[in-house]
Amino acid sequence: RETIVDYAKENSALSSQLIFLAIVASIVTSLGLITDNTAVIVGSMIIAPVFGPIAAMAIGIVLGDLKLLGRGLLSELTVVGIAIIVGGVFGLIIPNVTINHALEVRMLPTIADLLIAFAAGGAGAYSLIVHVKSQQLVGVVIAAALIPVMATIGIGISLGNISMIIGATLLLFGNLFALLLAIILVFYYQG
Repeated sequence: RETIVDYAKENSALSSQLIFLAIVASIVTSLGLITDNTAVIVGSMIIAPVFGPIAAMAIGIVLGDLKLLGRGLLSELTVVGIAIIVGGVFGLIIPNVTINHALEVRMLPTIADLLIAFAAGGAGAYSLIVHVKSQQLVGVVIAAALIPVMATIGIGISLGNISMIIGATLLLFGNLFALLLAIILVFYYQG
């Protein structure tokens, strides 16, 4: 338990490292979305610092630690804000941005998207409990459910596309809820 709490505290601190990684991941994902380049989008997920704050929120809920919950929430909201702003900026400065496949799939939420986020959250919680060395890989899957969606909201704002903004926002909240629910369930189940 102490190891998991320590992980959450270390990886959810609102630090210059978290902010820098959020900015870089947001730049890479925004450009990947705009150019419809899946490899670039996946690369941004490796950089994105989203697993630690979500883990902190879930652990805070499970343990009733409001300070840890607040810390994770603040860090996650910071990453969300950065990604939306960066997405919006790149949506404005890159000429001829159009709705391509990469953007379209993130503005039309499906049950499959929620199930992916739920499975990723479960894998993330389990990897923390058993100290699996693949936590970074699990973090990538969790980032897949979040960082491109956040940037899509910003790009939608820059394009003035209400459908993109609403769809991506619904997907973001749905994915966050599914991730948190899965992590909480795994933590409760594992004691």
